[in-house]
Amino acid sequence: MNIREEQLDALAQPAEMAFYTELAQFLRVEMPAETGALDDPALLDRVIDSAKRASTYGIESFAGVAQFTCLTFVAGPHFDAIKEINAYLTDDSMDAEEKLRLLIDELTDDAD
Repeated sequence: MNIREEQLDALAQPAEMAFYTELAQFLRVEMPAETGALDDPALLDRVIDSAKRASTYGIESFAGVAQFTCLTFVAGPHFDAIKEINAYLTDDSMDAEEKLRLLIDELTDDAD
């Protein structure tokens, strides 16, 4: 039995949407000040957009996407367009998820 790529994509879509919805709900609870100005559809759109942008940097795990999305609320909706951050995220010399972790550590240290 062969499963075509289109079939796999169709199976993945409901799981992805469930993840996006759950992440939006998490953000609503954990970051009420940052998400308060967005209605539910706008928040969900922001989550989906963030996930798509994260994937362009090789960030694809649920945890990585969630962290990247949280950064859009902490550091700005398009923080990844900042020249230095974009250069860092597009540097292929290290794993994308590790780069994200180090970026979060750096931003957290700066905030202290």
